Amino acid sequence: MLIATAGLAVETYQKLFTAKTGLRVVAVDSDNPALPIKAHVEAGYLTVDVLDIG
Repeated sequence: MLIATAGLAVETYQKLFTAKTGLRVVAVDSDNPALPIKAHVEAGYLTVDVLDIG
């Protein structure tokens, strides 16, 4: 899971989510999170499940 934000609430959410699901969460702080996602789509290597860009 990729989250485009940062902070204590996200860190807490990440730990709880990983503990309950076993899935690793990767937080990404970006001025424009759409750019790396676009690059992944164009490369055919999409790894994003959920994102918030607004």
